[in-house]
Amino acid sequence: MEDAVREEQGFWSDGGGGESYDFYGVYEGHGGARVAEVYRERLHRVLVEEIEIENCSTGGVGGAAGGGGGWERAMKRCFAKVDEEVVSGGWCWKENGAVNTVGSTAVVAVVGGDVVAVATTPEL
Repeated sequence: MEDAVREEQGFWSDGGGGESYDFYGVYEGHGGARVAEVYRERLHRVLVEEIEIENCSTGGVGGAAGGGGGWERAMKRCFAKVDEEVVSGGWCWKENGAVNTVGSTAVVAVVGGDVVAVATTPEL
């Protein structure tokens, strides 16, 4: 099977007795299950790092105006970092500098408080 799923209840809390957030992810591997497994094991952990960075830099994950831009930036950076881990970690076969053979698509959701943040990644 080349697909993987992840559910992490309370994967992040905004601290100080604030909201707790849950993570849901579905990953589809192409050309092998290993990339989907990497996403399943890493994406939610990297996302926590990016949420923490965004929270520190904007005064809140939703951004100063609460428009959700912080969630978008955190998700984009998270996908980019995990993609780079997959490529540099040797899980992708390369030919002439191009990634071939394996890849993944993913859809993830973070739910908590008044936030439902959903993101997808194109095939790696």
